[in-house]
Amino acid sequence: MHTVARKYNRVICGFIQVQSSKYSAEYLEWRINNVLQKIKGKEGGFTDESVENVKAAQIKLYKQVPLSIGEEANEHWGQLEDENFNFDREERMIEALGRITTKQVTKAFDEMFFTNPRRLNIKICSEDHAKNAEEIENAKAENKKFYAQYGAKQNKVEDVASFAKGKDLFA
Repeated sequence: MHTVARKYNRVICGFIQVQSSKYSAEYLEWRINNVLQKIKGKEGGFTDESVENVKAAQIKLYKQVPLSIGEEANEHWGQLEDENFNFDREERMIEALGRITTKQVTKAFDEMFFTNPRRLNIKICSEDHAKNAEEIENAKAENKKFYAQYGAKQNKVEDVASFAKGKDLFA
């Protein structure tokens, strides 16, 4: 399992990448949904201590000095491409991280995963995964309940080329 939170083209996003030779994609999606619900179900979602620990780790990363001129140039290249010349980004991020509260983190988590989700699930299954039909059907049912509980729509796309035709996706 691999998780990342990033900013792409000024949009904050994250992804969870999971791969298994044992479990189907439907089951893995159900497990991710289950973990998200468990986090949400905890009192307030996140503790002050856990938020402070993550903030301290992030601040430590922003304070790291580039090891070479090439590394430093790479850090600024995205800003040059976007014509967004914020070369004091590290200092501003450290300052902003210091102001983040547990309540804000909980609210953002809730919005991102429950009240206003924008989610794309890409599932690639092998023939071995398809053999466990009962597990797949149970996981599909649980996933439908999860999405219905939070009012999230689901659209299934099996042919990406056909889906993209007629849509202004790359304009």
